[in-house]
Amino acid sequence: MVTHHVLWMFASAMLSVGFSLAQANTCPAIVEAALNAVDEFCQETGRNQACYGNIALVATPRDGVSEFRFEQVGDIVNVSDIRSIQLEGMKEAEGIWGVALMRLQANLPDTFPGQGVTFLLFGDVSVEDVSQEGQNPMQAFILKTGLGDAPCQEAPASGLIVQTPEGAGQVAVTVNGVDISMGSTVLFRSQPGKEFTVSTLEGAAVMVIDSVAYAVPEGSWLRTPVDEALNVLQAPNLPAAYKSEVLSALPVRALDRQIEVREPLNEATLQLVHSKLKAGLMPCGEEGLPKCDRFPSPDDVMAQGWRLAIEQDFGRLLPPLPRVPEVPNPPFMPRMPEVPGLPSMTVTPGASFPNVPDTSIMPGSFVPGKQFNDQPPAIIDNRPCIYPPGPNDPPLPADETRPFCPPSGPQGQASPPPRPPASNFASPTPNNGD
Repeated sequence: MVTHHVLWMFASAMLSVGFSLAQANTCPAIVEAALNAVDEFCQETGRNQACYGNIALVATPRDGVSEFRFEQVGDIVNVSDIRSIQLEGMKEAEGIWGVALMRLQANLPDTFPGQGVTFLLFGDVSVEDVSQEGQNPMQAFILKTGLGDAPCQEAPASGLIVQTPEGAGQVAVTVNGVDISMGSTVLFRSQPGKEFTVSTLEGAAVMVIDSVAYAVPEGSWLRTPVDEALNVLQAPNLPAAYKSEVLSALPVRALDRQIEVREPLNEATLQLVHSKLKAGLMPCGEEGLPKCDRFPSPDDVMAQGWRLAIEQDFGRLLPPLPRVPEVPNPPFMPRMPEVPGLPSMTVTPGASFPNVPDTSIMPGSFVPGKQFNDQPPAIIDNRPCIYPPGPNDPPLPADETRPFCPPSGPQGQASPPPRPPASNFASPTPNNGD
């Protein structure tokens, strides 16, 4: 009897251990363990450094980097040594779910010592650094993420969360060739051949495509179709309230700045956003909307050579846009001024147009609706035009390279280019939407 009792106790203990081990490899337990590892081992990650948060991931060093160790939880390396990082998606049987944390300078000035933009990568995610000379590491990168790969309610679908530090103002990054200006916390997902999504969890962001700025207030997202090479094919439609599954189990606790993720915009607030955007106004400064200082200021928008999207910009097909890494020093190519109501046309090289400088029309340039001569598209210059100086005007500075506007006066004298009215941007006022 004693022997049987001992055997029964031993068998029960083994079953209990086996059950505990099985529980350790369940989806919720894997997520919890991964986030605990980030909390414990990645706190010392400095500016322009990356931390190995949880298994499994592979980092590829840059050419010429000899001493590089990024193989286990808690390893920290300089981002300048990394060419790319590939994380594993959830594998319950193996207890795997890749997580990495980076703190980057991006375009933050050196007057913010120690502060960085937080990048939190989780699940089936890869990033490849394509920053150009003069940029900081990972200021421009190619992002790929898995699609609908959350195996349990406690695990988020794969993605990248980027968060700017408090008081830093607007921070700029370039994702898959698309410029993003943000003062906020933003979730990015990008699936080849499917879509690129920008979801603003708090604050505000601006997505810039072909020099047109598309505002994304908190509680909403923009979605754009992309090809297999992640090139954007179409301008986004008007912002929509993101779906509840976008918020599901997001690992925001691992971010440097704790936030309350904004619930999806309700219908009334969404209609307010749409009405402002259709009129070319920033969706800010009213109840339910972010403070206007969370978006780029009107001067910032103009200084970048952008213009705020208006109704007809949303959802339009785009010309083939050059990928930033493929054209490090694009040739200067002025753009033909857009004239409301101008029909699509084929342009013969050397053709003349009244009141339009000859340099504005060149083979390969793009006019909405028609590509000239079926040649590959040239680099498009979307900067605001300037008027040529008249006989009594001082000459332009030697470093002025913006395209000329058509002469506006009867004698072709210079006149100041039109500026958007001040009412196009709401003034910063407190509200309950931030």
